[in-house]
Amino acid sequence: MRIILEHPEAALLTPLLVLLYIAARVRWGRRIWTGLVVLRHPLAHRVQPSPPRGGRLLLALEVLALVAILLALAGPALEYKVVVEEEASSKSQIRIPPRPGLVLAIDVSGSMEGWKLEAVKRAAVNMVEGLDPRIDVGLISFSHKVEAGIPPTDDREKVVLAIRNLTAGGGTIFYHPLATALGWLSVYTKLGLPAAIVLLSDGIPADAQQIPDLVEELKRQGIPVHTIYTGDDPSGVELMEYIAEETGGKSYRVGSEAQLLEAFKEIGVHVNTTLVAEATAKASLRAEVTAREPLAPYLALVGALLSTVASLYRYRASGLAF
Repeated sequence: MRIILEHPEAALLTPLLVLLYIAARVRWGRRIWTGLVVLRHPLAHRVQPSPPRGGRLLLALEVLALVAILLALAGPALEYKVVVEEEASSKSQIRIPPRPGLVLAIDVSGSMEGWKLEAVKRAAVNMVEGLDPRIDVGLISFSHKVEAGIPPTDDREKVVLAIRNLTAGGGTIFYHPLATALGWLSVYTKLGLPAAIVLLSDGIPADAQQIPDLVEELKRQGIPVHTIYTGDDPSGVELMEYIAEETGGKSYRVGSEAQLLEAFKEIGVHVNTTLVAEATAKASLRAEVTAREPLAPYLALVGALLSTVASLYRYRASGLAF
């Protein structure tokens, strides 16, 4: 919070004008007063008129009135920060287009080499190209480490190109790719925007014991994870179903390219209808803006009141001393 001046030059002149007024008032005040008395009383030249009583108080009132009026001319305003939060109930009320976020986390370990990875590329590209343009899409490819990552973006060509360039090799982990996706999507959830993850794998992650804590955080932030499992291990099926069920996502087990294409297609349709609908129905817009409260009217009013009081005081104190 601070006070600003639209015309600071007026404020800089205030001390000088006040000093000039005081000097003129003290030096010529008695002469001016005598002249006023003569005008009111034709016989005043025969007597010595005395200045009004309480001269110092009258001068103080006049100076304060002058200062208030001069400062009002400087255009003072109280500037402060205000947090504005608006909850939109319909699309027409949203001033900033809401863009939900989606991250594809694709396993590119050595076991994905061959038809699986090629089918995943085609299915993933089809889904990305069919997504609503209002959805930001990101990509994480992983094996025993995070191989590559593209944070959620509206640049679909960049994501599609990265998917087509995926290559297989290495082991399998889940924690780091999911944690990376969570970090990206937390920006969306903090703004009240929906987000989701699509996790595809065919193996058992080496860090499976770390997954429950991460699942709890995903659940807390309301980020569903839709899982697609292309392997045969019952433990892998169970883990992928657990991740999807706990976070509110859908789980698919596929054994052919046709099933893989269908799984991606269903997830794409679900994402289009849920993410965009949620973002449109409720977007929490929060921003810090600068507000100003003009002070000039209040100072002008104070100056006018002080000037009126000084005039009344001068009138009551006037008179001739015979």
